[in-house]
Amino acid sequence: MSAFLCEPNDFARLARYAKRPGTWGFTPYNLVTKSRIGGNDRDMTVVDIALKLASANIVSVSVRYPNEPFGGFLDSDEDMVAFMGDVASEARMSAKLDSPADIYKLAATVEYQSCEVDNWVETDAYWIINAIKNECARSMADDLTSEMAA
Repeated sequence: MSAFLCEPNDFARLARYAKRPGTWGFTPYNLVTKSRIGGNDRDMTVVDIALKLASANIVSVSVRYPNEPFGGFLDSDEDMVAFMGDVASEARMSAKLDSPADIYKLAATVEYQSCEVDNWVETDAYWIINAIKNECARSMADDLTSEMAA
């Protein structure tokens, strides 16, 4: 397998979809640790979600390519801090939401690029992506059901 560092906007797009207006709320749960992700009895923000996903991607490329700092995608600690700042900035921007199909594909890509750690299924990022993909699947199924009924 190979891995690459996704773009800051990729994490922001996933996070904005998870927290889009009119949803039931996004409170993902880690079924391995049996704990609510985000803690402190509060919902995760768009920035929280984007940073959690970006962190997992950075760890994954670092594990995949251990001979290079940050897998060779970032040159220094300062670059990593700047990258995470870019992720947070992107997450704070308002933008048109992607379709559920586009978000599902993006979630699958981010998941593939972030799964190089041995305990991937135990990570909060895995369960956040799982929740986003499940919500996309429900939305696409509802759309298909509506189309078939029309």
